[in-house]
Amino acid sequence: MRPAHIVEVVTPKKFVLNGLGFGPKKPKRAIIWIHGLTSSAFSRLTIVEKLADANTAVLTFNNRGHDSVTRIGNTKGTKALTAGAAYERFKDCVDDIEGAINLAKKQGAREVYLAGHSTGCQKAVYWAAVK
Repeated sequence: MRPAHIVEVVTPKKFVLNGLGFGPKKPKRAIIWIHGLTSSAFSRLTIVEKLADANTAVLTFNNRGHDSVTRIGNTKGTKALTAGAAYERFKDCVDDIEGAINLAKKQGAREVYLAGHSTGCQKAVYWAAVK
């Protein structure tokens, strides 16, 4: 397995989502991996790690649909959201994906691609449709 570094995705609505980054910390391009319903940033790592190379970073993160039930905090540490597959509102994926894209761009990526598995694919298409 390739080495990974821990990342925090801060969404435009200021929720903090945990994740992993593979590849360079200052990439030319980034692939954002969106997991499926009840999965997590650790799902499909065998695929995710193979997508990274010297110029391409791969960011996988826990979106609000990870696991069955979970809590997600905000940047102020004052409000926690009950989330997970049992509580997810699908349209919130736009905020989650925007946060990941913002992080990739902040790291220097000029090209950003979305990829995913299962419901993650649907979220990528939905994001593209509303943006």
